[in-house]
Amino acid sequence: MRELEAMDHADPEHAADQLHLLIEGTLMMGAPQDDRHPARAAHDLATLALGWGGGSWR
Repeated sequence: MRELEAMDHADPEHAADQLHLLIEGTLMMGAPQDDRHPARAAHDLATLALGWGGGSWR
């Protein structure tokens, strides 16, 4: 949540909760449909949700 506060996010607590659910849900899926590692898919979704674009994790 500190990172969201440092970014001056309007509602850092809510965003942190949403990101946590996003990551847990992605990890629970096992492997995404496009054969990426679940952590990579979660990272890509999180960057998109935070408005950082959809750049893929290396």
